[in-house]
Amino acid sequence: MDTSSSPMSNSSFSIRQAFWNHDQAALREVRSQVFIREQQVPKALEWDGLDPAAVHILAIDNDHNPIATGRLLPSGQIGRMAVMAEWRNRGVGSAVLRHLLKLSSSLEAPALFLNAQQLPLSSTNATDFILSAHSSWKLASFTTEWRWRHE
Repeated sequence: MDTSSSPMSNSSFSIRQAFWNHDQAALREVRSQVFIREQQVPKALEWDGLDPAAVHILAIDNDHNPIATGRLLPSGQIGRMAVMAEWRNRGVGSAVLRHLLKLSSSLEAPALFLNAQQLPLSSTNATDFILSAHSSWKLASFTTEWRWRHE
């Protein structure tokens, strides 16, 4: 049985695949709060036009409020991972990333990579990512490219 799009749940939140045409408001709510308001990312940069082609993940709390999101682009890039402030350091970001990785295997995505200041995983799971040969400055913050290691 294929469970790639089945929801994952925890006692205080659940995660599911989201679809831009149906879940755009919830996805935008999280990303607007985290990226535009908190990190002051320009709207034009955040809303890059790539969302309709992306695979999205949405985490919601027990009251069905959106609390986190992430996306996987056809290029294999994992990005737009955002967790609402009150939900940080509670395993939500790690769960979103794990769900994206699980979905990528069923989609036969190309080599996966992400750009991040730090990986949203415990140090044990982070060993599955390797540091790429280059780093860059983006949006006035240092980001490093990490690539998924398939073994």
